Amino acid sequence: MNEFIDLLRKHAIGCAVNTAGATYQAYIPGGGIFSAAVAEFIAAATNRYVGVWRVAPCAVELEATVIRWLCKLVGYDEHSRGILTSGGSMANFSAVVAARRALLPENFLSGTIYSSDQVHHSIQKAALLSGFPTRNVRIIPSDSSFRIRIDALASQIEEDRRAGLSPFLVVGSAGTTNTGAIDPLDALADLA
Repeated sequence: MNEFIDLLRKHAIGCAVNTAGATYQAYIPGGGIFSAAVAEFIAAATNRYVGVWRVAPCAVELEATVIRWLCKLVGYDEHSRGILTSGGSMANFSAVVAARRALLPENFLSGTIYSSDQVHHSIQKAALLSGFPTRNVRIIPSDSSFRIRIDALASQIEEDRRAGLSPFLVVGSAGTTNTGAIDPLDALADLA
């Protein structure tokens, strides 16, 4: 076991950037947090499957309680629900799939997705993994403050409607990874 740990330290850990280090501020993930490691250890060691209430009712109720608390915290109504994910990329993937299932027919290949040129790369990946052709993901230019241009978005939506496509998802950023820019969320909601 010690040889394995030494091998990991030399060839894997020693060659990687420590994003949880106190002086590292260039990237969002903060892996290596003790409380998160302990929680992950407990989940892995007890093999709790939290996807089905009958299998792990306490764990499922814990997730549901946290989600209800978060919904209340941001002002969603009591019927709001969700899931906890491993991070933003999985959250974006879940959101794209949920939107596709809720808003498009079973043959969804005419659905179009819109985001700015500043949006996180996981949006394009989520679209691809959830079955959308690359040509149906529209990258809208941003303004001088790195926010999505509403005029360009409205124009692209109209063009897609004329072409027989089904605009169904606009992705807004509330703090982009690269610049921290916040899209005009109220204007996006009005347009949507």
